[in-house]
Amino acid sequence: MNHNKIKGIGASPGIEIGEIFFIKKNNISIIKKNSSNKPIDEINRLKNSISILEKKILGLKNNLKNKISKENLSIYDSNIEILKDPDLIEKTTHLIKSKNYSAEYSYKYCSEEYAKVINEIDDEYLSARAKDIKEISNELIEILLGKSSANINFSGPKILVSEKISTNEIASFKSKYIKGIVTAEGGSTDHVSIISKALEIPAVVGLKSEIKKLKNNDKLILNGQEGEVIYNPTQKQLKEYKIKKNILKEKFKNVIKKNKETVKTTSGELIKVNANIGSLNDAKKALKYGADGIGLFRTEFCFLNRQNFPSEDEQLKLYTKIINVLPKKEFIIRLSDFGSDKKVDYINQPYEQNPAMGYRGLRLGFKYYDKLLKPQLRALIRLSLNYNIKILCPMISDIDDIKEIKKAVINESDDLKLNKTSQIPLGIMIETPNVAMNAEEFIDHVDFFSFGTNDLSQFLMAADRTNENVAKYHEKAIPSIMKLIENVCNISKKKGKWVGICGEIASKKELLKMFIKIGVNELSISPIMIPEIKESIRKIKL
Repeated sequence: MNHNKIKGIGASPGIEIGEIFFIKKNNISIIKKNSSNKPIDEINRLKNSISILEKKILGLKNNLKNKISKENLSIYDSNIEILKDPDLIEKTTHLIKSKNYSAEYSYKYCSEEYAKVINEIDDEYLSARAKDIKEISNELIEILLGKSSANINFSGPKILVSEKISTNEIASFKSKYIKGIVTAEGGSTDHVSIISKALEIPAVVGLKSEIKKLKNNDKLILNGQEGEVIYNPTQKQLKEYKIKKNILKEKFKNVIKKNKETVKTTSGELIKVNANIGSLNDAKKALKYGADGIGLFRTEFCFLNRQNFPSEDEQLKLYTKIINVLPKKEFIIRLSDFGSDKKVDYINQPYEQNPAMGYRGLRLGFKYYDKLLKPQLRALIRLSLNYNIKILCPMISDIDDIKEIKKAVINESDDLKLNKTSQIPLGIMIETPNVAMNAEEFIDHVDFFSFGTNDLSQFLMAADRTNENVAKYHEKAIPSIMKLIENVCNISKKKGKWVGICGEIASKKELLKMFIKIGVNELSISPIMIPEIKESIRKIKL
């Protein structure tokens, strides 16, 4: 038995050997209860601090926008949602007004009550969200108290160790300096675990009180595969784990090499496994992990943080650079899907009570046609002369929507006078129930369908996909979505057209056999998931 080995939970795979950098948290247990200020002044302090933290989180999200997927970036949107929860703010301000308590004490009390209620529900997902509430609460209280958690500096690669680490803290560090993450708290479904996997940082969580055995600058072996750490390792242990790390590295190389090929089931069925990307870095990951092509290029992610509309030439240059990472592969490029949870400074969007069902996607594109949609269409038409690209249309609700975009593509093609022999293949991203239920009305107007199941599930279940309070409904939407996919596959097969899935359920291993059985032709997923999904497909026999 190794007395210097501590067992935890493997949150992100990989083996690392390095020095510990121990992060010590500010002590915010002592908070002044009563305030000498007027309640209105305390409420203003609260509002100002919320605004400061919101800007900080948006900045941290921006730090990671070219490193992790859209789905994982939405974790930071959830953090803002917790921070600005109207019920929590209302209860806090009521306590300030009625008791003349300080803003920090009131917020701490109300957020702890909020987290306590959620924690009492026996649900692993909700338990993880209760931890997020505590983390956001701590960060806001630090701002109210004038303390700062941002002065954590370390030079060179280190293994970060702490009682707990927040997703905001991970985003504030340079990921190239983080060799691994070890925490006392946490579980495999925590947001910290999700972000660690996305950044390919090995992590072990849940060490509990045993973490006290780890000291700053000590040597540590972190084994994310087995969920364990070895502190002050012997020379024998160091040698053993260096060998294990090299074996793991070679095994990974072999898996990557194997996954450069298209994949078939044991019974011979072929299905494409493409990648979802939103940046140059994502495209490089798609190449690294063996994507058959790009099933969803989220173009709007390239133009979020700027002050003006991207020009035609600017878009052509950027798309060319990204496509040249995989120049021989198929690229399915979604037209910009701004609006809803992706707002930009250069588009004047009015306040909407239900932005997910308002001006977004092509609705917004046509409203700002000359500045937004037209330059993009022209860039893509020019791009199609040299590359295998297809256009994916977001937020199509009725037949007039698809007719309008088809007409726009034809008009811009004619205006460019490029002597193209054929139009770019055009597809619908099935996100609205009307298209999903009436595919036969659209089939003759498109070349393919791709299911955007994240939005489709929120419309089917009347459950906002950015609202964690109704997150459970999205899992329950899967049986209905599967019926819709099967129906669209049957209609498409008769017309010789294909169907893909680019939403979150595409990476659910338990659904792979059914996807293939009902006739899905393509799956598009996060690049890092490709080896695992391809390996699972190889084992399927219909």
